[in-house]
Amino acid sequence: MCYIRAGRLPEAERAFKKYLEPRPKSVNGLAALGPLLLQQGRRQEAIPVLQRSLKLDPDQQDVRKTLAQAYIAGASPKEAIAELVRILSFDPKYDLEVYLLLARSYLQIPDESKAREVLDRGGSYFPASADYWRGMAGILLEVNPDGVLTEEMIKQLVRKFPGDVASHTLFADWAYAKNDYDSCRRALETVSSLSPREETRIRILALHGMMEGNQERPDSAEPLLRDFYAINKKLHFPDQHSAMAYVEFLERYQRDEEA
Repeated sequence: MCYIRAGRLPEAERAFKKYLEPRPKSVNGLAALGPLLLQQGRRQEAIPVLQRSLKLDPDQQDVRKTLAQAYIAGASPKEAIAELVRILSFDPKYDLEVYLLLARSYLQIPDESKAREVLDRGGSYFPASADYWRGMAGILLEVNPDGVLTEEMIKQLVRKFPGDVASHTLFADWAYAKNDYDSCRRALETVSSLSPREETRIRILALHGMMEGNQERPDSAEPLLRDFYAINKKLHFPDQHSAMAYVEFLERYQRDEEA
């Protein structure tokens, strides 16, 4: 466990494998080794380890969830759905993330009607959880940004949590992706009024700068993006996605050396 906390995953893997040598049917050992392999990007090795652990003890819902995540990462949504449905059959309130993973799996098939059904069911169990609703909107924005369901859920999110900065930021990202710059600006004004934090300010500067750049107004875009970059590089966790947008802006205007 010390190795895992220190982020030394290969050493943790060796320790668990050594532990399993004399006890290959250790449920706890297998349940710990599987996620370690998955965290290191070795999905094909992780899956049989997780399956063995579940065969020994089928009631490990956390292991079943990890197995479903491995299937999702490998673009095997039908296998993921089977595991996630079993978790919810065991306990429909087990974990809000299970509903998000299940919806993502249905969207991968794709089956939007099933995804909608799952998200609605999860919303009925976790109606007051901003994390659930943001997670739902984030998945839809990632998987199907132009979908009708995505628009419905994004708009419902900000109505449901009008004082939540992250929800309005998601709405701004969605509006930007749709080239709806007026809605994006209004959302950013709301974000600005709700939070004075530097992390919020850089997101506002970055999106405003990208909007100006997309509308071929480089003279307006550049100072916004420069201000964003100056603040962003001082943060402990810089916004890498927005930083790449600044790089793309510089490259668009043949400023390759600066980029």
